[in-house]
Amino acid sequence: MKNFTNVATRFTALTNHHELRLSGAFRKIVGYLVALLSLLWLAALPIGASAAVVSFTPSPVGGNQWMYAYSVTVALGEPRVEEFTIFFDSTLYQNLVVSAAPQDWDPLVIQPDSGIPSNGFFDALALIDGISPATSLGGFAVLFDFLGTGSPGAQRFDIVDPTTFVTLQTGFTSAASVVPPTSDVSEPSALALAGLALALLLGFRSRFTSNRSQRAC
Repeated sequence: MKNFTNVATRFTALTNHHELRLSGAFRKIVGYLVALLSLLWLAALPIGASAAVVSFTPSPVGGNQWMYAYSVTVALGEPRVEEFTIFFDSTLYQNLVVSAAPQDWDPLVIQPDSGIPSNGFFDALALIDGISPATSLGGFAVLFDFLGTGSPGAQRFDIVDPTTFVTLQTGFTSAASVVPPTSDVSEPSALALAGLALALLLGFRSRFTSNRSQRAC
């Protein structure tokens, strides 16, 4: 009888220990799934831009002449853009010519001078409202001779307060993004991945509960 009691006690202890191990593993998996769901939730949120973005598209015209087409995008919550300046390195550019500008904007070019040396620039001043937050404006273009090799690249730009002449932001232009062609096979969305993670969690919990019920019987 004593031996039977010892065996029963040991069996009960081992069972409880096994259940604790399963419970710990379950909690660990739940933690991983919660972290995964949090990351998927963050991935689904829109990512806001910061300040103003000046995008460019270079186009060859003929010989060493190129044209830059510019667009300016202002992020939500950022101040209106009323003037911006884009700089042209004196060792890479010459013979700047304004090719286009939107209505109600006053464009200006100053030529690069490698003898001083001094960089040239393209400056655009809004005559009325400028570019409002959460909007984009294109239609700015400059012709130039490119002295480098390959395709012309990014340039430094300033966002300027036209009243105080204070520089509000300094950055570099970015190449205009090209939207890739759509594919017939769509990638899984963040919501679908979150649903899959939740289904895995529920399935593991159901199996865990079933195992405990069977041991209880």
